[in-house]
Amino acid sequence: MLYVSLGAWCQVAQQLKNHTGERFVSSAFDWTVSSLKSVSKIIETDGNHFCEGLSLSKPSNSLICDAYGILYHHEFKRDENNESVWTEEGRNEAKSKLTHKHKSMASKVRSSGQCVTFVRFGGHAEPLVAWPYAKDHAAVQETELNHVVQAIEKEFPDVPFRLLFVTCPTAHLYKVDEAKLDPRIWPLEMRHRHGSDWAGASDDWAQVVARIPNSFEKLSADSARETSPFEGINDDFDLLDMFTKDQIAALNRLISRRLSSYIKIG
Repeated sequence: MLYVSLGAWCQVAQQLKNHTGERFVSSAFDWTVSSLKSVSKIIETDGNHFCEGLSLSKPSNSLICDAYGILYHHEFKRDENNESVWTEEGRNEAKSKLTHKHKSMASKVRSSGQCVTFVRFGGHAEPLVAWPYAKDHAAVQETELNHVVQAIEKEFPDVPFRLLFVTCPTAHLYKVDEAKLDPRIWPLEMRHRHGSDWAGASDDWAQVVARIPNSFEKLSADSARETSPFEGINDDFDLLDMFTKDQIAALNRLISRRLSSYIKIG
């Protein structure tokens, strides 16, 4: 199983790298802020138009491109006012790096012979800002998510894949009819845990990754929808809200000892 981030923020790459190790495949989405519409565009054009039509975006003070609708929050040097600085040399360097990252990811996905889980956190991610819990401008539609899957299928026709689409209910507007979703899409709500920074809650992501199967069958848009591996995961999230990770581990040890003593008595 391979894991690929499709944005919208750095949180996805950071958490996938932490929890999947060498199975994580780096992509151009890792350290950029990407709108939902940019995902299909980049896949469909093989990443050939990064950094085209650049302009400065507030309040992130980062450059965005007209070609894709991506915020380049880490790709360009900044001036004394913390604003990204556009130079031809800087643009060429960023374009070359991101194009290489995309094509390398695509090559590995095609040649690996493994199943792939693409992970997207966030809805439209518009307006583009470098904060994963910013309020989205509009609700995501079934057709938009299905379009992403169609783009992936066209680019990687022989690869068994799923799209894990994660949203935060307090920020990302997601009100789709899941019966109309492509069966290769796994929708999942993950709350914004109090105190979480840009990287999110590691414990929550650990629960999510642990539920992803090691392999799955190749499906088509016409396949029957399977039972989601994330059914009931909110119970795990609720438990994490009540206790810390260490407290849960201590509680599990206590329960295990009690059960062992009962078994010995019996």
